[in-house]
Amino acid sequence: MDIKQIKTDSDKTTESLNTEEQQVVNEHFKLLVHNAIDFLEKSVNYFENDLKVSIICLCSAFELFLKARIIKIDWKLIFKKQKNATIENFINKEFTSINPDEAKKILQKFDKDSLYLINHKVFEELKDLRNNIIHFFQKILKMRTKIGLS
Repeated sequence: MDIKQIKTDSDKTTESLNTEEQQVVNEHFKLLVHNAIDFLEKSVNYFENDLKVSIICLCSAFELFLKARIIKIDWKLIFKKQKNATIENFINKEFTSINPDEAKKILQKFDKDSLYLINHKVFEELKDLRNNIIHFFQKILKMRTKIGLS
């Protein structure tokens, strides 16, 4: 994704949306945040009994918080394919959203003080751990032993 192509002077930014469109963007933001909080709570609840699920929920929460932050910068930035970035597609949720690596590039450009960028190594390790858990479950068993959980 080329960030330079994302924002152009002719683009309709969040600030220029009409009231109804702005409400849709705000509602989508709230839904993302509430969903992220739900995953975060599940992560805490599962921590001692099911570390695998706990880490997956934590990473899901993290990704949703990232996307919510990016929507506040400009709702079009959430679209993986910028040519599909229309308010209609946003309203109908007919798009593929960006991944955390793409989110990092956007934050580097628009929010250099982002908590994600300040702590990106921790978040990268979490993302890698999540991928290992999903694809290679044995590694989680070793990690449980390492941190003292059985």
